Amino acid sequence: MIKVLLVDDQAMVREGFGALLSAQEDMVVLADAADGEQAVAAARRYDPDVVLMDIRMPVVAAGHRGAADRGVPGPECGADRSAGGADRG
Repeated sequence: MIKVLLVDDQAMVREGFGALLSAQEDMVVLADAADGEQAVAAARRYDPDVVLMDIRMPVVAAGHRGAADRGVPGPECGADRSAGGADRG
């Protein structure tokens, strides 16, 4: 089972991804968070396998600081900047 943490400042996005991922037999959404600070706390608490995080977030952005920099144990972290980053700025 793949454990997922969803992080986005827009509730509708979190709910949409949550519904899609929860429908997968091999995935479970552990929690969601509305900003980077909440994401770090949730990652420490739930120990997810995957963090699906918006690249531009209030408090701590995915591209600004990796989980390792924030003291969150886990696998290597990376940011996928392909999803809408160019048209948002």
